[in-house]
Amino acid sequence: LIAEKAKSYSEEAQKQDLFIPGALDFIRNLSNKFFLAVVSGALRQEIEAWLERAKLTKTFQGIVAAEDVKRGKPDPEGYLKALDDVNRDYVSSSEIILPQECLVIEDSIWGIESAKSAGMKCLALATSYKAHELQIADWVANSYAEINLSSIIESFR
Repeated sequence: LIAEKAKSYSEEAQKQDLFIPGALDFIRNLSNKFFLAVVSGALRQEIEAWLERAKLTKTFQGIVAAEDVKRGKPDPEGYLKALDDVNRDYVSSSEIILPQECLVIEDSIWGIESAKSAGMKCLALATSYKAHELQIADWVANSYAEINLSSIIESFR
């Protein structure tokens, strides 16, 4: 069933844009300044297909997919694994990144709970839920265009 779902999903993904408006520009702008990781309940082959289609395969330093964790969101395992992977593969041991130095962008209540449980700050995008349902996040925006990244970055100082 999983293989059939992945095949059907892949076929559908080729027919439509999978990214929220503004997401690709946002990602490309951040990729020169920060380490980026994907933490998703999707299968790795699905994530890699999205990234390849958008020409973002080298943009993310970490990918944690459904098959990489024992417990999915709202458990923090995925976010902590992504952080461990980035610290292990890209950061010198004297400059490791701490959870409280991370910003997670999420669109679900379970994802926000996962990020917060991992000790990370969270920006919620109201694309799957209404903004008032996502108030447990540190910040909420209705679109990428609404994100005040300078203000968010300043809050980390």
